[in-house]
Amino acid sequence: MTGRLKSNPLLAGTRAVLLIICTIWNLIALFTRQALGGPARRRRIALEQGRRWATTMTKILGVRWHTTGPTPPPVSLLAPNHLGYGDILPMMAATPCMVMTRTEITTWPFIGFVVRAADIPVIQRKQSRDLKVVAELVAERLRAGFPLCVFLEGTSTGGDRVLPFRAPVVQGVVESGQPIVPVGLRWSGPEGLLLAEDVAYWKDHEFLPHLWRFLGLRGLTLEIRFGDPIPTAGSDRKAVLRQSRDAVCALSGLPPMDAPDLSWEKNPVETSTSHS
Repeated sequence: MTGRLKSNPLLAGTRAVLLIICTIWNLIALFTRQALGGPARRRRIALEQGRRWATTMTKILGVRWHTTGPTPPPVSLLAPNHLGYGDILPMMAATPCMVMTRTEITTWPFIGFVVRAADIPVIQRKQSRDLKVVAELVAERLRAGFPLCVFLEGTSTGGDRVLPFRAPVVQGVVESGQPIVPVGLRWSGPEGLLLAEDVAYWKDHEFLPHLWRFLGLRGLTLEIRFGDPIPTAGSDRKAVLRQSRDAVCALSGLPPMDAPDLSWEKNPVETSTSHS
């Protein structure tokens, strides 16, 4: 029985400093490039600068990623399975896209400022009227030619299931007529890595301790599997939901589950480093 993969605190501290420097530098570049121009140009610049930022950030983190499958269309909604914040940067580096995030993140120190500065679309879920706003926001961005990435499960998991997809976002894609690209994310790493604890950010994890441990890990790899685009123009939303989720399950090698597994509350389960 091997021990749990160790996190190096010196490496975590070094990476944290470099990540902050990289983010500040890219914000300066973003503001400089956006100084002149309308909303469409500013968003295009944010998309380009965001990919450069994400590419550098993944290198600092030491996360190796590679893609398989067809190249996504220039304008589409990418729909990956979701383990946690570690999924975001590799997705942005792999293909041009804006990752939609939750409204609460805009209130976080520093991170919230970055989200607002880059004009990243946010999802509100607290009230029923917000759901219509989400659909309209998705449709507007896609019609304007801006590719999006949305974690349609609405929350993260321990990396052993795919939860039901959220309907309002898919409704917005159907209204835009752009395709959905299913994506399967498959994390792996050295012996002793526990996906449910070291990569997945879910259940009762606290953000700062989890992030600090993540920053000190070595040898993490992410395989990003792009599926065939799913047409949505003139399609039924429920049919698109089912087809998208089935495709993500097949690409990620994970089973569908109708509700979160809360068994960890009594008996934490160690997740294997392989989905196969």
